[in-house]
Amino acid sequence: MLNRFSVWKYIMIVTIIVISVIYAMPNMYQPDKAVQVTATKAGTALSQKIHDQAIAALKAEGIEVFGEQNDAFNLLLRLPADQQSKAKAVLDQNLGSDYVVGLAQASTTPQWLENLGGKPMSKGLDLAGGIYFLKEVDMDHYIKTRLDSSAEDIKSTFRKGKGDEFINLRNAKVTTDLRIELSLKSKTAFDRAVSYLETNNVDFSQPLLDEPQLKIYLSYSDSRIAQFEDYVINQNIIVYNQRVNMLGNKESSITRQGRNRIVIELPGIQDATAAEKILGSNANLEFRIEYLGEGPYITLPYKDGIGFGTERLQKEIIITGSEVASASAAPNAQNTSTYAVSLSLSALGGNKMFDTTTANLQKRMAVVFIDNVSEKVYTQKDGEVVVDWDTKRTEEIISMATIQGKFGSSFQITGNFSQVEATELANLISAGSLAAPMRNIASYDIGPSLGAENIKVGVMSVIIGFALVFVFMLVTYRLFGLFANIALILNLVMLMAIMSIMGATLTLPGIAGIVLTVGMAVDANVLIFSRIREELKNGLGIQQAISAGYDRAYVTILDANITTFIVAAILFLIGSGPIKGFAVTLGIGILVSMFTAILVTRALTNLWYGGREVKKLSI
Repeated sequence: MLNRFSVWKYIMIVTIIVISVIYAMPNMYQPDKAVQVTATKAGTALSQKIHDQAIAALKAEGIEVFGEQNDAFNLLLRLPADQQSKAKAVLDQNLGSDYVVGLAQASTTPQWLENLGGKPMSKGLDLAGGIYFLKEVDMDHYIKTRLDSSAEDIKSTFRKGKGDEFINLRNAKVTTDLRIELSLKSKTAFDRAVSYLETNNVDFSQPLLDEPQLKIYLSYSDSRIAQFEDYVINQNIIVYNQRVNMLGNKESSITRQGRNRIVIELPGIQDATAAEKILGSNANLEFRIEYLGEGPYITLPYKDGIGFGTERLQKEIIITGSEVASASAAPNAQNTSTYAVSLSLSALGGNKMFDTTTANLQKRMAVVFIDNVSEKVYTQKDGEVVVDWDTKRTEEIISMATIQGKFGSSFQITGNFSQVEATELANLISAGSLAAPMRNIASYDIGPSLGAENIKVGVMSVIIGFALVFVFMLVTYRLFGLFANIALILNLVMLMAIMSIMGATLTLPGIAGIVLTVGMAVDANVLIFSRIREELKNGLGIQQAISAGYDRAYVTILDANITTFIVAAILFLIGSGPIKGFAVTLGIGILVSMFTAILVTRALTNLWYGGREVKKLSI
């Protein structure tokens, strides 16, 4: 029988609509204003004392706290919107510089929706407001660090050689133009060094030989530097993602720009100072053996539970934090009443650690926390102000543990840690180790008022577009126009649901994509309804005309939507930022519009007209 759907099709359509409504619902709930408290030092837990102190300080100033969320490292307090800024100022004053107080937003989605995985669409900077950072890798610093390590390795290799393999090296140092300068003591040593480098030179370009001075210069090849850049950028993006999680921001965007820059966008974060305190740290780690009484050493501060003291450490570095692949708190394998930090190293780091621990059993190994702060330096040159960068370095021992056995890529740092202390240290290792320092090239914030204005304008454009289309369809196609309008509403609901489930970010260009989707969805219905009219004029009966209209317009609709979807896919693949936002909503909208135009409107038509005698069609 013409224009009748099977029961299973109606069940499928209703099921999809119900699911879409459920997952679109979280977008109806506006977030509460809040402040978030986090320790300035990465990975430091918040005590109950700090929690009580924060609540008491706000209460003393008459600031209402109507909700809170906390875990070991973050405290989120919900506040009336007009008291958010005042609350931040009060907490900044009362908690001091050891804690970061940031302006934030707290979800109001009902718990039952969250239990089903429901969450509102993420909003981009242009809608939610927030902060933008452009950071640049200090590659010179990273390359110098690698060269220092390579110079030490070459010294060790040359001096450990036996017989003809011994190379009498005077010195190996890194020059200001980022080269290793090898000074040999004799012509024989020079020739042996050249021969060794010819067969073992993996990282460096062709050595530059200064035979009269018995010197060899090594510098990294362009391809090797490009590999370093890729590694550093990828590693630092991972670290920044971990740090952003400490800010409680789930809608962040952290992407590479060019060869050595990273763009960080933090929608919803309203306090650039708080974000910079966490993101701006150029932290790293070094692993060193305690001073063994001979050779060069360094003296560093160490807080051992009683107070601050100092420890002497070997100058030679075992590995740095850039070779730590992961870190996590775990029960101490040797003492189950305490916790330790389990580390996993890269292959190179594991080999170095195995050699070191084999030679230093029962000695203590230090984990040194390093912070490199890049600052602008202004100097006068030829009457003009020249801007340069200077990196200041601070070092502190955060753990001293005895080497109990040989280990390589996987091992534990022990020290009678509590679970909280072990978690703190694991977070510090995971989130604090940038592969290389980053310079803050640019930063700016988009105020929430501007974001609210963008949302207002964007929503208004959608409403106006919908209203005009609604009126046009009702006037032009009557009852069929009403079917199309119902499908159009469902189109928007389904689009919101899919974007929420996917975690896609809605931007102002994305709203433009939604408006365009409205036109695409209506276009499909116009093709169908016009075809039905044409079939009626050609003399077909009403049921036959309806069936022919949907069936014969299907190919045209499919062709038009597929070609547009391909364009949306290309825009997403090669575009960036606003272009991607437009492409996402357009692509999802096209898929949804095909479902609503082809299935939903036909289901409504079949329910109203199918299976019965119809004398007149309202089209």
